[in-house]
Amino acid sequence: MSTRIGNLLTTASKARQATSVVWRRATLVIVALFALVLAGCTSIGASASDDTSSDSGVNETELRLPVGPDSSGPVTLDVSVFAAPGDTPRPAIILAHGFGGSKSDSQDQAHDLVQAGYVVATYTARGFGSSGGNIHLNDPRFEIADAKVLISHLATRPDVLLDAPSDPRVGIAGGSYGGALALMTGALDARVDALVPVITWHDLSEALVPSGVLKQRWTSVFFMGALTSTGPTTKAPTRVSTAPPTCGRFAPDICAPFLRTAADPTPPNVAVLKTLLREHSPAAVIPQLGARRMPPTLLVQGMADSLFGIEQVGSREATTAEPLQRRMTCRPGSSAT
Repeated sequence: MSTRIGNLLTTASKARQATSVVWRRATLVIVALFALVLAGCTSIGASASDDTSSDSGVNETELRLPVGPDSSGPVTLDVSVFAAPGDTPRPAIILAHGFGGSKSDSQDQAHDLVQAGYVVATYTARGFGSSGGNIHLNDPRFEIADAKVLISHLATRPDVLLDAPSDPRVGIAGGSYGGALALMTGALDARVDALVPVITWHDLSEALVPSGVLKQRWTSVFFMGALTSTGPTTKAPTRVSTAPPTCGRFAPDICAPFLRTAADPTPPNVAVLKTLLREHSPAAVIPQLGARRMPPTLLVQGMADSLFGIEQVGSREATTAEPLQRRMTCRPGSSAT
């Protein structure tokens, strides 16, 4: 058992490192797209805890951002906003981390983007690191709603460019878990102006349960990430969880269908899990756009990914983005190599 757990932890670590490498390499194309879309027309409550300046001329403000509660109780997110000194309005970029990660994964990219002329927000998603709450796998009611709260917070800053009251000029980039969050937020919040999702899913049900067969190895990686995720060091009292210890920081209603399907992969259990996973996918929310189009989007996908394969981008945004507003680039590599 200890050997298996060690192997799963190693796999989870390699997956995070690989996504991080692709994520770092994507910084230049992120800058290029956001320069065209966010800065093309420019001449260039939360409580803050620290505002520090670095030798590079980048100020970092750390804050706890209150968002909606979940079954664990009240939730705040661990957020950092990076900006150049002064209040000159600039476009903003939100960087969203992968599963099992935290805001610190994007610190170097944040500094690079500030130097390129942006205000950058990084944050640790609910259920991870020192942010509160449970993991809901990019539920529109929780993680996507959290991203909307962060967008609204950016709109209150004097150094963030506004297109309208409470409407900042903002793009979202993210890898894997953060990439799906970017796509879903872009579909559900008209204030988002550009997207760069990296190696992510279109339909999580097809990625994790293809042809009705649960990918046990990848599911184990997710559960190890939930088990090893620490919680806030100081927080208000939370409600007692009814989920088994195996669930870690997964929300009980997310964990239970996984456990049932792993123990008894009968068609009814598989169907319940697939329905749940699809509801937490861009495939479920993009059709809700109606007449509105997705923001300009650069899709970056791995060519040898055993979890989010190239087929995940086959139908994504193809019918929702205007011509010349989307582009896909494929790179060697995957989530675990």
